[in-house]
Amino acid sequence: MLLSHITLDFAPEVRREDFTKPYDKSTAPMVPRTHAEVLRLFGDWRLVEPGLVEVVRWWPDEEPQEMIPGGGRAWAYGGVAVKP
Repeated sequence: MLLSHITLDFAPEVRREDFTKPYDKSTAPMVPRTHAEVLRLFGDWRLVEPGLVEVVRWWPDEEPQEMIPGGGRAWAYGGVAVKP
């Protein structure tokens, strides 16, 4: 299983309501989740190293600050898991 999911964990200054409001009436609402909430989506599947991390840190060839101009954040977690 491969999963990536939006989060506000890297943007504590952003209010959830302000972030999700533009999507409130869309057919696909925005639902940011915390690390713990995304981790639960894997259920009993076994995460592959490096686990559930910021998407730019999943097997990076370079340091994350070089991967996103200006040293920004991806605002998303990513992980790969295998069925036990």
